[in-house]
Amino acid sequence: MRRIILPGLLCGAVLLMGGLPAAAQGVKAEVFTGGSFSRTEGTNFGGWNASITGNMLPWLGVTADFSGLHNSPFSISTYTFGPRLAVPQDSGVVPFTQATFGAARLKSGGISDTGFGAYIGGGLDWIARDYLAIRLMQLDAQLMRIGGNNLSGTRISFGVVFRLGQR
Repeated sequence: MRRIILPGLLCGAVLLMGGLPAAAQGVKAEVFTGGSFSRTEGTNFGGWNASITGNMLPWLGVTADFSGLHNSPFSISTYTFGPRLAVPQDSGVVPFTQATFGAARLKSGGISDTGFGAYIGGGLDWIARDYLAIRLMQLDAQLMRIGGNNLSGTRISFGVVFRLGQR
């Protein structure tokens, strides 16, 4: 069995490495900015959401997601990073899913604490032009561990996606 697995892994690695220059020629980035609403532990928050995705393959990208959510006197800021999978299309609606992990900061008055934050979810982008899309919806499960407490909720975002790079 080992005689089959090792050569198979080596062949796969060679094929992947051979395809990287071709994939790099089609690399593009997507910059999203928009509004966001969250319900975390029974409290409603409103704010903003922004992300940048570097697409390494037509269906695989790396996303950096940032958000700021507020409900006086509380605010939540998140900085998360992770993979994004999308169905590549040049027109129509593009579904995607992503899982991002990083830091979450909870502030209340003058007190703040930072811990683990994650979003797992997906959404739909409607491509209006080659360079512009509308994020119809992004729905994420929100997971945080701050100050020894587990916090969870959902976040929904919408806005504009600027599509940059070669086509």
